[in-house]
Amino acid sequence: MDLDLLRETRALLLRDLTVLRMTRPVNVTVPGAGLEFSQVVPGGRVWELLSVRLLLTTSAVVATRTPSLKVVDQDGVQIVRFGPGNTQAASLAQTFVWAAGLGVTSVNGPQEAPLPVPPVVITAGWSLQSQTTNIDVGDAYTGIVAVIREWSAWDVAMFSVYEDEQLAAEPVYP
Repeated sequence: MDLDLLRETRALLLRDLTVLRMTRPVNVTVPGAGLEFSQVVPGGRVWELLSVRLLLTTSAVVATRTPSLKVVDQDGVQIVRFGPGNTQAASLAQTFVWAAGLGVTSVNGPQEAPLPVPPVVITAGWSLQSQTTNIDVGDAYTGIVAVIREWSAWDVAMFSVYEDEQLAAEPVYP
């Protein structure tokens, strides 16, 4: 058997298994009524944000709420913000979804809005947060789930070694 083909097959298999292992849901801690949620990326990790799904239940106080997602660095500086597919009136419970590659927004059923492709990268110490225009003390976020691909220092090192091996194997043309 060709040794190069065996190495290539092994490397691709390891890569695919690693990527599958790294994709997982994160159940975000539900904040108290009237508060925004925040989820910090743990030390030594990097997240690719694939999707977020949540339920926003609004109080009877008349005002239109506009929930958004944002990524904030360790100093509290907003890096990026993603708007919703639609707004929400008072006295309603509505699901909002942000998903990478969605490409369109939905105004019927769950409120769906796109995230960028490739997915946004959130580094250790940064956080994923909600930002809601006109949030009321009686409003509540529940069922908050972010689907992420999580990279560790080991994962990054493994892919770097694989890429270095591939570059070394490439023929050099004059």
